[in-house]
Amino acid sequence: MHTIIASHCQSLHIPQARISSNKPTIDRSHLLKVASLVPKDMRFAPETNGILIRRDSRLAEDLARFARLHVRESLKSTAKDEFAPLTSARPEAFEPQIHALANLDQARAPVHAAVMTSFSPHQNIAKLRPRLAHLASRFAEFEDEEPMLNCRVAQCPTLAGIAYRSVRRPGRRTVDRRRR
Repeated sequence: MHTIIASHCQSLHIPQARISSNKPTIDRSHLLKVASLVPKDMRFAPETNGILIRRDSRLAEDLARFARLHVRESLKSTAKDEFAPLTSARPEAFEPQIHALANLDQARAPVHAAVMTSFSPHQNIAKLRPRLAHLASRFAEFEDEEPMLNCRVAQCPTLAGIAYRSVRRPGRRTVDRRRR
């Protein structure tokens, strides 16, 4: 299946491919297999929450070996106290995202941070920047990831009582902005 997709992308002259959602880096062997099949003239951008890369720094080293690969490390909040209600994970599960960025940087893997700031107060965003810059100065400037407000995402912040500043809605290119 992977070979068929890679061949199809190459025949269509698609310059880049991104794997996102459903935790594409949960399975190390799957990610490395997909990366090995990406045509040499295509840029490959796996998106990850970094959990596996934090546990296995060798994965960061393996990813760094692919010349056309660029990792998008997606942090689902700016602080652990926000992370828990947004993801239904334990607050301490926030830290592996930060450590994964460090592992990728140490392995010299092309990587940038994307941070979901829509539910974060400005002071938490301001505190995160120097923390990420401590890992590598380029991480102080990160992609602002706006979540898609589908049914599942809409329920979680609502149940947690968290207001958002901006989100994307399915089928719309505009951003819904709500005052806090």
